Amino acid sequence: MRKSYTTSITTKYGRLWAVLPDSIDMDNYLKIEEIIIPELEKSPKDVVLDFSRTKALFSSGIGLVVRLKKRVNELGQELSLVNIDPKIKEGLENVGLDKAFDMFSSEEDFQKSKDS
Repeated sequence: MRKSYTTSITTKYGRLWAVLPDSIDMDNYLKIEEIIIPELEKSPKDVVLDFSRTKALFSSGIGLVVRLKKRVNELGQELSLVNIDPKIKEGLENVGLDKAFDMFSSEEDFQKSKDS
């Protein structure tokens, strides 16, 4: 099965919403960063990384998420991760990154947390 490297960016719920590809690895992490950072800097707002299509997150992908968090914070905004596959969530928890990110299993959970 062929991998998809497509990252789409929209504005949703007043936030920059990035739907990530099915795999984030050394072959595509820079391209993803090159798509998201200019959009963020053009119009700083909270960022949501949507993992609904993502089934594999390699170390280069984890590094990307950490760098994006740093840049978003420098701009005074927040970064959230939504629709995270349980295995990816477990991997992030294993390295302690669950404490660094607001992570939500679903878009509905994300919305509930922001409405309260």
